[in-house]
Amino acid sequence: MTKTRHYTFMALAGLTLAGCIYEDNGLVFTNQAPQVSSVELPDQVLTVGRPLTISRAENLFWDDDPLTLTATSSDSTVVAVSMALGEGSYSLTFDPRSPGMATVSIIATEPEGDGSGDEQQPQGRSVTRTVGVTVVESAPRRAP
Repeated sequence: MTKTRHYTFMALAGLTLAGCIYEDNGLVFTNQAPQVSSVELPDQVLTVGRPLTISRAENLFWDDDPLTLTATSSDSTVVAVSMALGEGSYSLTFDPRSPGMATVSIIATEPEGDGSGDEQQPQGRSVTRTVGVTVVESAPRRAP
């Protein structure tokens, strides 16, 4: 039984080693703040009246805890944004309304935790990712 516990512990440590600190010659697991993932989200050029929806927007961030995503636009007269949760996945929609430029901020927030001060609990921290949006009146024409 001890051997089984040892291997179980080692497997757990191997999966979460990046979130550990060493203390008193033992492992102490600490909660890590959410981070921006390596999934690319380039600046966007959109056409008035032609919305763009990004499925599985939660993949734009990384964290061991469930995240709450929100989005805001620096100018909602140029591009409005909305975030919808459906079937366990977030969809981010850009709604281009008038020509111009705006910055969209996508915020991922971890839960507050239980307030115990335990370093293993999430702390309600957040991280923001931004994307520039240029809205044009009509799609650029391609050369023949």
